[in-house]
Amino acid sequence: MGIERGPGIQWGRKQTVLAATAIAALVAVNLVLVTRMSRPWPDEAMYIDPGVNLYLGHGFVTSTYVGQPADRFFAGTPFYQVLVFAWLKVLGFSLTAVRSLDVVLVILSGVLVLATCIRAKLVTHWSSLLLLAMLLFSSHSLMLNLGSGRPDAVGVALLAAQFAFAFHPRRWLKIGGSFVVGFLAVFTGLQLAFFAFWCLVLLLVLFGRQILKTIVIPNFLGLGTGAVSLYLLLNWKGVWEIYVAKVALNSYQSRITGLGRGWGLKQYFGGLVDPGVILVILSAVILSVMLYRRNRLKRGNPLLAGLAVGVLVPLLMGKVAVFPYYYSYLALLPVAIGFCVELDQQWEVVQSEPRWQWRSLILPLIFAGLLGAPLSWFFAVVHWNTRAYQPVEEFVRQSVRPDDIVYSEAVAYYAVRPFVKTAYFGEYIHYMSVPDKRTVNVLIGPPKDAKEDAHVIGGQWRQTAEYRGPTNWATESIKHGTYGPGYHLVVYERVDANRTRPARTP
Repeated sequence: MGIERGPGIQWGRKQTVLAATAIAALVAVNLVLVTRMSRPWPDEAMYIDPGVNLYLGHGFVTSTYVGQPADRFFAGTPFYQVLVFAWLKVLGFSLTAVRSLDVVLVILSGVLVLATCIRAKLVTHWSSLLLLAMLLFSSHSLMLNLGSGRPDAVGVALLAAQFAFAFHPRRWLKIGGSFVVGFLAVFTGLQLAFFAFWCLVLLLVLFGRQILKTIVIPNFLGLGTGAVSLYLLLNWKGVWEIYVAKVALNSYQSRITGLGRGWGLKQYFGGLVDPGVILVILSAVILSVMLYRRNRLKRGNPLLAGLAVGVLVPLLMGKVAVFPYYYSYLALLPVAIGFCVELDQQWEVVQSEPRWQWRSLILPLIFAGLLGAPLSWFFAVVHWNTRAYQPVEEFVRQSVRPDDIVYSEAVAYYAVRPFVKTAYFGEYIHYMSVPDKRTVNVLIGPPKDAKEDAHVIGGQWRQTAEYRGPTNWATESIKHGTYGPGYHLVVYERVDANRTRPARTP
């Protein structure tokens, strides 16, 4: 693929011990802090709910999606949900257990990329290797996936696996692995399948026959087989039409809602304006200019391939639908890997440049790393008390009975779902029928949201309980986003004549 292989990094027992220790420490720190990095949010409840329900014995169903009947088989791409179910069978259900799946997937993906670079001699200098490690384990784009509860962590793992298969010396493993990655991309999400398709087109243009038989064709076959298999599964379960309607509805809402709210660059291309992605792309562009001036920028080199895949395909995704901030890993990974591999090959050239020029390559990457893990860990420690979830669980158990029929905002999902048999969450409120709304007798959520939910569901309600968690300077000064709010919840009970509720006994 136009990559010159150097002598390689010397790797022995000492390096293995140090690397294993560093990885174990990284996993441990993130597992300890992952519940404080962000509050449970709507997408998290939506994507994990089918797997959680299957684990709890309710079937592969969900009551969190618009357009998804709560009593029908989950009409969606099910790979992540099946992983959640299998993970919970081992660890049990909790906020930490669910989010630990994302932590393990993202960190092991970074290890796989680094191991591939060492084994295939794509990176032969320790400086390049450590720079890539910093981007893989500390960038803001990948930290977003550690506690998101979305299938994007699986997307990171599939990209890392494809990278490893592409440079594996055994031909049969290249072909078989590429087929499996294409197949699973469809079962992970349409956005990943779309990204994979256009990446293959671009890479075919850049590298031609070098990758046609071992990567491109197997991947296309995997994508096609995955699409047919997904259709057969959902059609067998009688929910194919629901799936198609959901995809159409989500696409329509993304565009119309965006236009109605005056969405611009941040909304449609949020994954590309992520500060970490911008800084990595900036370094890649600076290196491209340096190499172009020396006539060393060749067609099909790793840097150009990374920029093409990491910039052009996301731009296309944003133009066709949206490329939100939680897709930013699709831009970061190709550019970061391409940059570090090319930097390694051109190390002597870069060092021969004036000091301010090669420093201009590295400084944006250091800032990109500082905006990720250190910032997330800092605010997680700040929110150690304000984001403790056990008080929320205790509040729900004291305020709600298992036989209640509850509508809850996603922030209370982990407290409500295992305790209440019948519960609806998040966006499902816009899909509920009038009879279903009349059966709901308890609302849970932040005060403003709960009040709006009561208006949408209809009827007469009264507030019966309130939980106001600890506050600090962050909760008081940062009202929105990942780093600010703590927990403030209220419980409303229905007081309509059409549903009487006996008094709760202590």
